[in-house]
Amino acid sequence: MSQESVRNKALMSLVFVSAIWAVAAIVIKEVLLVIPPIFFLWIRFFFSSLVTVKSLKSGRTVLKKHLKLIVLHSLLSAPLALGFLFAGIERTGILNLSAAQVVAPIVTMVAASIFLKEKITKIEKTGALITIIGATIIGLEPVLSGGSFNSQLTGNLFLAGFIVFDAASVLVLKLLMKSTKEAAFVTDISFTIGFLALTPIIFWVYSSAEIVSLFSKVDLIVLLGVLYMALVSGNLAFTIRASAQKFLKVEEASLFGYLTPIMSAPLAVLFLGEKLTLVFVLGAVFTAAGVFVSESKHLPSFKTRPKWLSLLKNH
Repeated sequence: MSQESVRNKALMSLVFVSAIWAVAAIVIKEVLLVIPPIFFLWIRFFFSSLVTVKSLKSGRTVLKKHLKLIVLHSLLSAPLALGFLFAGIERTGILNLSAAQVVAPIVTMVAASIFLKEKITKIEKTGALITIIGATIIGLEPVLSGGSFNSQLTGNLFLAGFIVFDAASVLVLKLLMKSTKEAAFVTDISFTIGFLALTPIIFWVYSSAEIVSLFSKVDLIVLLGVLYMALVSGNLAFTIRASAQKFLKVEEASLFGYLTPIMSAPLAVLFLGEKLTLVFVLGAVFTAAGVFVSESKHLPSFKTRPKWLSLLKNH
C-alpha cells in the first residue's frame, strides 16, 4: 500500500471517529435521563477496564517508568474532564456541547503556548480570542436571552470546566508522549484508573440500597448506551485515533476535532428537538470565524484567500 493510500485511510478513520463521538453526545443525553452522571461514568469505566486490562502486561514498563504522569493524566481526563462533561450535558443542550467541543482545541493550543512554551502565531492568537468571545456568548446564552441563572447556565459552566480539565489532560499527555510512543496504552489505562478513582466516591455518595436501585434502572436500552460509550466511543474510537495519528501531521489531525460538533449539532436539532436561538447563532458565528482564522494557516494557499488573513499571519 502506497504512502498516500495509508494517509487517506488514516484521514477517513478520523472521520469515522468524529461520527462515533457525534452519536455519543446523543447517547449520553438519553442515558442521563435514566441514571445520574457519576454512576453512568462508573459503569462505563468498568466495561472499558475489562477490555484494557489485557494491555497491562505489555504496558507494564511504561506504567512503572511514568506512573505519576500517567495517573495525573488519567485523573484529569477520566473522572474530572468526563465528569464535568457528563454533568454539563445533563443540564444543558447538545448544541452548547458542540460549541464547547469547538473551543476545546483552541484553549488547549493557548495553554500549550503558556505552559509548554509552544510557539503560537499572531493569527492563532487572533483566532483564539474571537473563538473565546463566541464561546462566552453561547455560555451566557440563557441570561442574554432574557432568562436567569438556571440549570442550563449551570450546565454551560460545567462544560467550561470540562474544557479546562481536558486541556490540562492534553498538556500532561504531550509531556508523556515526549518520552513514550505508547499513546493507545496511556489512553486505555486512564479508563481503568478512572474506574478505581470513582469506586470509593460511588460508595460514599450512594448507599448499598441506592446502588442496587440504580442498577435496577439499567434496562437493555441503557445498557446498550453504556456499552456504546465504553467500547465504541471509548476503546475503539481512541485506539483508531491513536493509530491514525501515526501517519498524519499534528495540525492535520487537529482539524478533524471540529468535525464532531458539526455532526452532533444537526443531530441534536433533528432527534432531541433542540432550538437555535438568535444569541446562540451569534455566538456560533464568532466561534466559527475564530476557528477559521486560527486554522487558516493549515489550509491551502489559494489566490482567493482574503487579504486580511495574510496581514494577520505572522511570518
